[in-house]
Amino acid sequence: LKKEVIAKKQLQKKLVLGLKVPKEQGRKFQKRLTKRLSPLFPRKVS
Repeated sequence: LKKEVIAKKQLQKKLVLGLKVPKEQGRKFQKRLTKRLSPLFPRKVS
């Protein structure tokens, strides 16, 4: 259970980082992230 919480926190950090990444790189990054995150919450990222 603790590992899950840590993993989610790391994913959130990566999400925040993804928003700060330059656009073209960020887009690839977000696609990868949304694939991973889509089971966790509904997709809002365009």
